[in-house]
Amino acid sequence: MDSTDVPRRRRPAPRPPAAPPPPPDTTPETAPAATSDKTPDKTGQAARKVQVVPSARKGFVARVGAAIGGMVAKVPVPEWNARNFIIGLLALLALVLIVENWPLMRLSFLGLHADVPKSLVLIIALAAGFALGWLMFGRQAKAPKPKGSD
Repeated sequence: MDSTDVPRRRRPAPRPPAAPPPPPDTTPETAPAATSDKTPDKTGQAARKVQVVPSARKGFVARVGAAIGGMVAKVPVPEWNARNFIIGLLALLALVLIVENWPLMRLSFLGLHADVPKSLVLIIALAAGFALGWLMFGRQAKAPKPKGSD
C-alpha cells in the first residue's frame, strides 16, 4: 500500500486564547456602597437585588383554574343525613362492582351478539334503573297543603 493512497486527516485550526473577562463596571450606580447590607458574591461585588414585577395578565393555567373554581363554588353541597349517606354508600358499592367486573362477556339481545365488558352492561343496567325510578317517583311534585285544612 502506497502512502499516497491513504487519505490524510486535516488538523483543526488552532483556536485563539480566550479573552480575559471585562473589568467590573464601577459607575456610581453599580459600585458597591460601603454601608450596603448586601452580601458580596463570588467576584467580590455586591449582589444586586432583583425586583420581580408581576404580569398584568394571569397565565392560562391560572385563568382556567379560576374559571373551574368559580363553577365548583356554585355547586350546592348536599346536607349530610342518613338518606344521603346511604345513597353515597350505594354509589361507592356500584363503582367497586363495576371496576371489579371488567372482563368481557357475550351479550345477546334480539338476535344480536356482542362481546362487551361486564362493566358496560352494569352501567347500562344501573342507568336504566335510575331513569326508571326517576320517571316513576322522582318527578312527582309534592302538592302544597291548603292553609286552612289543619
